[in-house]
Amino acid sequence: MSSRNILFNKLEEFISKYYKNLLLKGGIYFLSISLASFILLSTVEYFGEFDRLVRGILFWLFILTNSFIFWKWI
Repeated sequence: MSSRNILFNKLEEFISKYYKNLLLKGGIYFLSISLASFILLSTVEYFGEFDRLVRGILFWLFILTNSFIFWKWI
């Protein structure tokens, strides 16, 4: 095998590993932020005893936030 092919193979391995690490990091960020925001919003709603409109706003805020985090990190 020529040195050029070896170099291209090593570069391809590095790129593959790099993107796998980014995907893993994004997955961890997504899961941790989603879980933390779910716990926070559930606690706020439980103690706040909000009406239907505020609960709907909190729900859609939760969905939008998680969608943005999923899009940004994964």
